[in-house]
Amino acid sequence: MPCCLVKTGNKTHDDACLAAEMIRQVAVAAGGNNQTAVTAAEVQYYKTVRDSAFNNGLPHADFMQALRNLGVARVNPLAP
Repeated sequence: MPCCLVKTGNKTHDDACLAAEMIRQVAVAAGGNNQTAVTAAEVQYYKTVRDSAFNNGLPHADFMQALRNLGVARVNPLAP
């Protein structure tokens, strides 16, 4: 079960965030003590929610900052 639910009022984005969080939790648990695997799961989560927010016309700057904090160089929406 996710630690937190996103409730923006945009069902498409909220559902994408829920799915991303569930995948993140599984990936983090599978990563165990492997910090590289955990970081990769976190990066993928923030890329997913950033892109969903961007595609749904919602603010996405916080997700871009989270990616910067994780060491991602290219944080623009829809960047690979």
